[in-house]
Amino acid sequence: MTGVSAATRACLIWAPFAATVIAARSREVAAWEHAGTRQLNRLPDALHAPVWTVMQLGSFGAPLFSAAGAIVSGRPQFAARLAASGLTAYFVAKAVKRIVRRGRPSGLVTGLVVRGQPATGNGFVSGHAAVSMALGYEAYHSLGVAAWPLPVLLAPTVGAARMYVGAHLPLDVVGGAALGWAVSRSLAAIRTQSRP
Repeated sequence: MTGVSAATRACLIWAPFAATVIAARSREVAAWEHAGTRQLNRLPDALHAPVWTVMQLGSFGAPLFSAAGAIVSGRPQFAARLAASGLTAYFVAKAVKRIVRRGRPSGLVTGLVVRGQPATGNGFVSGHAAVSMALGYEAYHSLGVAAWPLPVLLAPTVGAARMYVGAHLPLDVVGGAALGWAVSRSLAAIRTQSRP
């Protein structure tokens, strides 16, 4: 984005997330969300154990474990970036939940199967989607093209897993992914600007 002001760049980075916030504030669950939620939620119960494992890539501990792995592999700066992006996404997602106050799928979609311990609190945004996308983008930004599957395949799989267990609606997941991407991109831009 050469020649683009910092303010314009920030607006472009955060616009997708802002659009999902506006959509979530309407309190209505769109037909595409009902359909998407039901499609994933009706998959077999036998998938729960492997899906639960994948979901942990968006948990609070994921940035810490990722950073620890980077430290062990001799990349302390990468470790700091993973921790910063992942934890920032986690805490911003928590704040967004308090502001938007959109419910969980179990209160909005009839006939839903809730697998595992029911998620509590508000549904928008998915913190798991935010954390996994922040970590995925940070890995891609730091490691290059070889890491493309992390933001493109793995992070969306974490979001889909949250829908499968009945914890989130599609807009919660899309908003979380947009938030994680924006956080990671913003932190990368700040690092770039702060270089001498």
